[in-house]
This record gives sequence, C-alpha cells and structure tokens, in this order.
Amino acid sequence: MTPSPETTVGTELGCIRIHPLLLDRDSRRVFVSGTEVQLSRVQFDVLEMLMENPRRVVDRRTLLLAGWGGYGSSKALEDAISRLRARIAVAGGPRIAECVRGVGYRLGIAVPPVLGG
Repeated sequence: MTPSPETTVGTELGCIRIHPLLLDRDSRRVFVSGTEVQLSRVQFDVLEMLMENPRRVVDRRTLLLAGWGGYGSSKALEDAISRLRARIAVAGGPRIAECVRGVGYRLGIAVPPVLGG
C-alpha cells in the first residue's frame, strides 16, 4: 500500500519531506506545499531537529543546543517556536511544534509508523 501524500515522510538529497513541509538542508530553505517560507537561522535549526525526529518528543535541552548551541533560554525557545508556527501557518501549513508540557516539543504532523525491524 502506498502512503497518501498527506502522510509522506522521506529524505532525499539533503532534504527532509514530511507533507506538506520540505526542508532542504543544503540550501537552508523551507517550503510549504511548494511555497518558500523565510525562516531565521534558529527557526530553521529548530524545525530541522523536529523534522529529523517526527515521531519523538524532542526535549528542550536538545532544541536549545540545536538553535543556540546550548546558550539560549526557555523564553527564547518559546519565542522561536511561536514565530516558526506563525510563518508556517501564513504559508498555509499545518500547526506544528506541539508542546509536551515539562518535556519539550514534537513535530505535531501525523506520520505513518515505521513497519518492520
């Protein structure tokens, strides 16, 4: 059975694709359904970490390391997540970065389970 486009998850040539998002690591560009979204360095790094772990909760410490080299604050992370959500939403994308209280964030886009070993 082939997954529908809504559940497509994949990597290709330095890209991570979780429909409708496409993150291109090489050019540091993000697209929502083909429309480019301008992100700051920190927003890109946080989104990349969440997209690399689509089925997991990413703890705050890991996100702070990704975005600020470990020197950011919880407030800075919350602000970056808020701005990231807004930019994705303006481009017509889904609500992303669900907060898991007391732990961190998960991508928040439904992805199919990994089958097999």
